[in-house]
Amino acid sequence: INMAKSCLKFCPLNHYIAMIYRRVIMYKRSVKSLLMTLLGLALFSVLGIGVQYLMIELMKPKYKPITFDSYRQFKDDFVISGDYKQDFPQKVISRIDSKFKAETGKTASFEYYDNIDTLNEILYKRQTEGNYSIEVPFGIDFINSTTLPYSITLLINKTTNEELENSESIQSNAHILFGNVLWNLEFGTDSTFSISFMKMQLKMAQLLFSLLGPMLIICSLMTIISLVITQPVADIRGESRQYMIQCNLKITPYWLATFTIDIIVWIILCTLVWAIYCIGQVQSILDNILTTWYLMVFTGPSFIVFLYDFSFFFKDSNSASRQTFLIMVVLILLPMLITVIVNSDSVGLNWFYSLIPHISLMQALGAILINGGSRKHSLSYYWKLESTFPFFLMQFVDIVIYTFILILIELFRNKIQRSLAKKNYKNNTDFLSKLKAKHQ
Repeated sequence: INMAKSCLKFCPLNHYIAMIYRRVIMYKRSVKSLLMTLLGLALFSVLGIGVQYLMIELMKPKYKPITFDSYRQFKDDFVISGDYKQDFPQKVISRIDSKFKAETGKTASFEYYDNIDTLNEILYKRQTEGNYSIEVPFGIDFINSTTLPYSITLLINKTTNEELENSESIQSNAHILFGNVLWNLEFGTDSTFSISFMKMQLKMAQLLFSLLGPMLIICSLMTIISLVITQPVADIRGESRQYMIQCNLKITPYWLATFTIDIIVWIILCTLVWAIYCIGQVQSILDNILTTWYLMVFTGPSFIVFLYDFSFFFKDSNSASRQTFLIMVVLILLPMLITVIVNSDSVGLNWFYSLIPHISLMQALGAILINGGSRKHSLSYYWKLESTFPFFLMQFVDIVIYTFILILIELFRNKIQRSLAKKNYKNNTDFLSKLKAKHQ
């Protein structure tokens, strides 16, 4: 009973209800700001979905069969050595020539050498003299082409410029193309097979979204700033709150009622953002559907109180929301700058990031959205994981920290104002006394 009376002393129920009613009226009068918030939220959310699908489209596996036109540098010079004058080698060379022309639209060039040693010697000499002007996809050394089984060696240049053409791809292309030539000779020119190397990059698209997606989600949620911070700044810098305090309004119900309505609006906006991403079938969100909603909603209390603390820095309520939004966006870039400078992503830095609510949310989402499909985990897993534990714990600790800061600001602000008022009163009294004595 005594505890209840003490609580009611600091936060009278009738004051709290009155401030709730006042805050609701303020929201009703801020229809334009509310609509702008919903529009910004929708735009950033749709942009996030668009980024996801753009990444998937850009990284979609592309099927392109290996042909003589698959090389980065056009290669049309074939070197032939060994027993190439026999019937079988001539069929192979003729088929390469016709297939090359069909796939590239150009005529291939063939150089013939008596044996592999001569080939190596001449090509090396031309290279050292700076007269090596041929581009060879592969060479063929016909070791035995008179009696079965035939013995053939493919010749590959392993000393290529890796930036222009990877030696492994040259080797694999040679085996595929030569195999296709032999297939045609055995089963006819109309019979062929296609081989293609495709990069499976769907997970890479998910990885990139885990880097960009959280930033866009945070920008969506930060559109609430204009709804949260405008009225407190107007009250702090205006006369209405001071008048209410003079009429015995307790400061606790003022902030508690404001927080109650703001957190309800925050939960609604978070659920809207979350629902838009779910409707957009963003797989990273769907794979972590509960964890993402939990993170967004439970970051709200600390972020809102953080904005209340921020409201004391501004004098004009009209520009406060814009300035705050820009400052929050700049703070979003902080982890990137620290990562570049320090070149580290330690758990210690995560504790630092977790002190700033919206950065904490962004970092936590980045660590979670990267895990999808078979790698997805439950909410309890991230509570136990060392790298994400700071973000989940500090969601609640930050509420205490920023509430304490708000209390200090209110206490010392009033004391400083009273001190300045007394000082000004004393100065004015001294001035008036001197002025009175002068005219007597």
